[in-house]
Amino acid sequence: MGAERRGARATDGLLMMNRLPRGPSVRRAEPTLTLNPSDDQAFTAAAHAVASSGAASPELLQAGLRATWPKAVVRRRDLAGEVITIWYVYRDGHWVPSRKSRKERTRS
Repeated sequence: MGAERRGARATDGLLMMNRLPRGPSVRRAEPTLTLNPSDDQAFTAAAHAVASSGAASPELLQAGLRATWPKAVVRRRDLAGEVITIWYVYRDGHWVPSRKSRKERTRS
C-alpha cells in the first residue's frame, strides 16, 4: 500500500481522508461533554446520564439538567471543520473554578 492507506489517499504530499458516509444509516457518536465544574460528581454523573438517555441537542441536555440545577447552560462548540461534537456544560450558567482550584488560591 506504500504511501496510501485504506480509507485515505496521498495528494501532493498531503494525506486526504475520504469523505465519511452520511445519511440515516450512520449513527452519530455521542457528544464529548466538557463539564464545569469538573469536580462536582453529582453534576457530572447527571450530565452523562441525561446525554446518554437520548438528549440529541444541547437544548435537551440543558432542559434535563435544569430540573436539579436551574442555572445549567449547555453550549455547542462550533469550530469550522471540526468533525467531533463537543458541548460545554456549565452548572452555574458560566465557568466557575473547581473546589480544588479555590483551595489552592486561598493557600497562596
